[in-house]
Amino acid sequence: MSRSCPGLLTGAGDAVGTSTAPWNNAAAGNRSLLENLLYFSSRGFASGTVCTVDSPPQILTNFSHYSAWCMLFMSVVTFVACLVKEAPYGRYSTAETQKSGDWKWGPLIPARVAWVIMESPTLWTGCLVLWFTPAARILGQPGPDPMNVVLLSLFVIHYIQRALIYPLFRMKSGAAPMPISVMFMAFLFCLWNGLTQSVALSNVELYPKDTDRTREWVRIAVGSVIWAIGFYLNITCDSILMGLKDKPKPDGYVELAATGKEATEGGGSGGARQRKGDSSSTATPGADSSKADSRKTRYKIPYGSLFTYVSCANYTGELIEWLGFAIACWNLPALGFFVYSFSNLAPRAHKHHQWYLEVFGDEYKKLGRWAVVPGLW
Repeated sequence: MSRSCPGLLTGAGDAVGTSTAPWNNAAAGNRSLLENLLYFSSRGFASGTVCTVDSPPQILTNFSHYSAWCMLFMSVVTFVACLVKEAPYGRYSTAETQKSGDWKWGPLIPARVAWVIMESPTLWTGCLVLWFTPAARILGQPGPDPMNVVLLSLFVIHYIQRALIYPLFRMKSGAAPMPISVMFMAFLFCLWNGLTQSVALSNVELYPKDTDRTREWVRIAVGSVIWAIGFYLNITCDSILMGLKDKPKPDGYVELAATGKEATEGGGSGGARQRKGDSSSTATPGADSSKADSRKTRYKIPYGSLFTYVSCANYTGELIEWLGFAIACWNLPALGFFVYSFSNLAPRAHKHHQWYLEVFGDEYKKLGRWAVVPGLW
């Protein structure tokens, strides 16, 4: 499927479907700025051969493949780390992490600003890669190759929603702030993944145009449908969660107090319940609200859509998205992204599930929900 150019790093000879030519001034004038820079930075390995616009430099192919393998390796590390310790944002952003003098996780960044900063690299790195990619390679003749356009569109559409629409137009103004260290780690991953997926789909994973591509189109269609289902579920379930905070406080609400360890469950009798394992005193309905943190958040049990089956339906929707993306692309970088997404989201969903069980007790246990994958986890 991919067409790589040997010789830039290894000095190997010609291969089927690729061509090489001496890198002279005339040839350099027909190459992109990115390829000129790559050539001059690696000419010690080049052995005087370079790639035409019909095939990418070997350095881009190597980056795409090695990056994907690194992502698979980091998935194991991330999975273990996320099981051991939850990242302190969202419901885990307690007063302890919000103290201005607590630098364990760094200063806090407003949620909307943090989301835009950490998710946006997937958009602008893709734009940079496409800008420096020779048009003849990705566009083909006489027009854009629809396969690569479809696959790139799946990736870009998700991050337009996640990096721009969600934080700027859908996120609630009272969303908990995020420690700068968490934002920075997410920023680095999105930068890395944005480069990996963009390079793969614009320079490396190029589909031959002179063969029957019916099987590839069927696979892309199936993967795109799965992606679309996951995209819809992700947005729908996010909306359900955000809608809970718009409703008036009902009986049975759970309120997180200043320490993040206290929960008050006010039923019809106005009683209070202490969370298991917490020796601190709990706030009671009607208690002086000045003793509670100004950012305390009320959580309620979500219902509807995939929440019927799992505790973190929004995460399940996103995992379905990237599973569909991996099927549609059918390459190592997309597989690495899906596996890494699972290693990050599944442990956090497990933590959420345990939190629901601890806070809501038997009421939640009776719902029979799984954490993120119905029937498995």
